Amino acid sequence: MILNGYDGWQVIDATPQEVSGGVYRCGPAPVTAIKRGELGRMQYDLPFVFAEVNADVIKWVKLSSSKWEKLDVDTSRVGKNISTKEPDGKPYDKNQSLFPWNWGKDDGRLDITHEYKYKEGTLEERLAVQNAGKASKKVRQVDEAEHMDVVMDIVGNDGILLGSNFDVEVKVKNQSKDQKVRTITVLDIGVEPKLYTGETGDEFAEKRYNDIRLKYEEEETFKFTLKPDDYLDHLEEQYMMNITATAQVKETGKVHIKEEDYRLRRPDIEVEAPKSGKRYKPFEINVSLKNPLSKPMTKCVVHVEANGIVNVEEKISDIPANSTWKHSITIKAKRYGRITMNVTLDCVEIKDITGYANIEIEP
Repeated sequence: MILNGYDGWQVIDATPQEVSGGVYRCGPAPVTAIKRGELGRMQYDLPFVFAEVNADVIKWVKLSSSKWEKLDVDTSRVGKNISTKEPDGKPYDKNQSLFPWNWGKDDGRLDITHEYKYKEGTLEERLAVQNAGKASKKVRQVDEAEHMDVVMDIVGNDGILLGSNFDVEVKVKNQSKDQKVRTITVLDIGVEPKLYTGETGDEFAEKRYNDIRLKYEEEETFKFTLKPDDYLDHLEEQYMMNITATAQVKETGKVHIKEEDYRLRRPDIEVEAPKSGKRYKPFEINVSLKNPLSKPMTKCVVHVEANGIVNVEEKISDIPANSTWKHSITIKAKRYGRITMNVTLDCVEIKDITGYANIEIEP
């Protein structure tokens, strides 16, 4: 039973990640209770959902003495950019992007992060976490994160187009409590491919810096550039990479680590289609693409699919380096009404390049 004051929006997960009461289920968890950290008054998997939007990412290392030492605490990585579709009465438009680098005024996205959690670092946010800790049946730490003498920040690079140079940039700052010099004997920055499953592959780029001396509050930036030939043959189909920075501090003997994931952006297919057409009467769509690579895109196949058309699959000639490809495709609709056509281009060098177009088919 949902108690008074907890009506309104509820969280329900149709694909739960773990067993709840012996059954795979999740919810209904009141959004109001999640935001306030009031987890003890009801069941319905409130602690699990609270952790989904408020968890800290903590990295540990096991020492030779079998003890565990905390390496890094990231309090802001989880629960960012919680989104839903803008309630504008319009159907979802597949042309609208889910990726942050394409967000704008007309992206159809409504940010609802503030519905689930208070702003990071505010008193309300701190109290919500304390409330959640009091309600937990498990022994847990809700104290302040351990102070780090050396903090690192990997500068964001999401949305860089495949085929472009990619800068790996790490900022390192001395914020020691004793306000003394810190010497980083080794700063190691590595890059490896990341799969959609979360697993990582073999490291394909590394840069090492030695004997970095930082005064109190001093910050230094370390940057190197990856060219397309450095990364293209190593990334998987989602074009994600994991960057890890590891710093060994001489004065404390501690190791600090920072990790971030980045995703390179595929080029977009531009699709031009007539606004309307007749059922069973062929019409043409025009598709175009700019090859962002300095080498040809080879063994290319273009697909056009939709519920209500005769699907198309065509092999096309190679697309020369840094050139614009244009192509016309004949489509025939089998039903009337609004149809969204999905255009996909697969090549050896870049896979799953997509574009969309809508057309209204008349009887």
